[in-house]
Amino acid sequence: MGATLYPDELLASFIARNHLLRGHRSIKTTYQSFFHLTAGKPAYDLPSGLKALLQSEQLKITLDELIHFHTLYPYYKPFWSIQQCRQVKEEMVADKSQRIQMIAGVMASIIRTHKVLKICPLCLQADLDQFGEAYWHRTHQLPGVLVCPIHKCFLLEKCHQCNEDFMDQRIQYPALPTAFCRNHHALSEMVCIVEDPRLIGISDFSNYILKGGYSEYNKEQMYDKYIQRLIRLGYCTATGRVKQREVREFFLSQYNPQFLTQIAVKLPEDTDFNWLSTILRKSRRAQHPLLHILIIQLLWDAPENIKLEGASFPFGSGPWPCLNPISDHYHINIIHHVKITRCSNTRKPVGTFECPSCGFTYSRRGPDQDRSAIYTIGRIKKFGPIWEIQLEQLSKDHALGLRELSRLMKCDPKTIKRYLIGSISLKNEANNLTNFQQRKKKRKATPTTKKLNVTPVRVDWEIRDQEINMLIKDAIKKIKQQEGKPIKITKARIGRTIGQLAILEKKLDLLPLCKETLQRHVETLEQHQKRRIDWIINQCTLQKLPLRKWFIIRKAGIGQKYSKEMECYIAERLKDAV
Repeated sequence: MGATLYPDELLASFIARNHLLRGHRSIKTTYQSFFHLTAGKPAYDLPSGLKALLQSEQLKITLDELIHFHTLYPYYKPFWSIQQCRQVKEEMVADKSQRIQMIAGVMASIIRTHKVLKICPLCLQADLDQFGEAYWHRTHQLPGVLVCPIHKCFLLEKCHQCNEDFMDQRIQYPALPTAFCRNHHALSEMVCIVEDPRLIGISDFSNYILKGGYSEYNKEQMYDKYIQRLIRLGYCTATGRVKQREVREFFLSQYNPQFLTQIAVKLPEDTDFNWLSTILRKSRRAQHPLLHILIIQLLWDAPENIKLEGASFPFGSGPWPCLNPISDHYHINIIHHVKITRCSNTRKPVGTFECPSCGFTYSRRGPDQDRSAIYTIGRIKKFGPIWEIQLEQLSKDHALGLRELSRLMKCDPKTIKRYLIGSISLKNEANNLTNFQQRKKKRKATPTTKKLNVTPVRVDWEIRDQEINMLIKDAIKKIKQQEGKPIKITKARIGRTIGQLAILEKKLDLLPLCKETLQRHVETLEQHQKRRIDWIINQCTLQKLPLRKWFIIRKAGIGQKYSKEMECYIAERLKDAV
């Protein structure tokens, strides 16, 4: 029994059972026997020394089976890069590694590693009935999981009657779970069924990932899925820029603070570097799977639905069909490339599809809501040479009228008429000209109009100076009072704010009051940096965050090279704040 790993058993449980069966006084003897360790202990989630364990012939199991069925490696893997997966596996196989938690991103994560193992009272009784002894399940040890995914009851961390922990602190490793606590209270009777669908959802989702639900994915592929979904929901532009503030508001509307506190997840702060924003950027840093689970639940109704999401395009993944109605490949997926631009009015993505066979080119506005949208034409940009040759041949038959031609060519009669009178050839000729030649040709074609003798209105620059000066002062006040990070006060920003940038750029010498106000208020780089430093220190003080010099420099965007004066200013402000 000691050399057998039970279904879903944590490797730490196997070690605890063998420590008990062998009667070792010290856990170090057991570690030496299995892992060749003389100091320290293997982590229960991502242990190292697995090669030594298998070489000791204590287990008749392959390395891959040990990693995928008795550690938490499959839970983390979908949210690591390919390189991280390889590095973590190498460290787990190595004799003794202190780098696994750092490479995996667990050490730097806002999700803390649970210090106490959990157990389901009903699984405990089922294990005793089936195997004659109980053991620690992997599924119960996942962060944020408070409910057994099988029995839907709360997991136990300690005896509810005497508050006795299950961990044996003397040996620094868990003792095997038993039917009774140390004070002889029956654990199988401490069953509390959960009705909260959110807690059950987290438990089921975590178990789904642990059992290999996302084993084919890595961090980059998951990021692509997120961006594709956000584009469909309108929280991301066609170019992949995520609307972070709107996504955060959407997140807070779906998850209340009490639930997040219950699963030990912090609210995403209203900053550019909160955990939610970091996941939705192409960050090199790995984030905890529990945070990914919250995002996936936010964007999809079920864990499996993420697999139905197409590639990271607002028009899905190709190929796309040719929609030339007179071609022999009509509705056949022959187009492999799409050109994506942005609509100037709606800011939505516009896809242009050109058939490589017949030249038929069409476009439509996205994003596509379903697969049937691929057969939709928003606008025909070019019919192509095959269509034009067919029209030319049919037009030679004088028995065919305009409407009959339009019916055969599957288009509007006006389109036929426009092509027949040669407007298309003129258009093609114009397309071959440079922009300068087109403007020159247009000027020649436009009839000259007789100029009217209009007396120009003289500008009272003194009055205009006073009016614009008032607008400038209001704009400066508004910029300084704006919430969030301080914005640099520049002449261009003020000009754009009041809609008088051209005058400030070209006629400032005629506006002495405006010139004086701008000289007094426009910030230099160092002045702006000082204002940002003041704001960041105030924010840290309000949020009761530790005041660290490196943190303030990074948040202020000062960079590595800054003046001695700036260094003195930071030290002085930190001293005042303390």
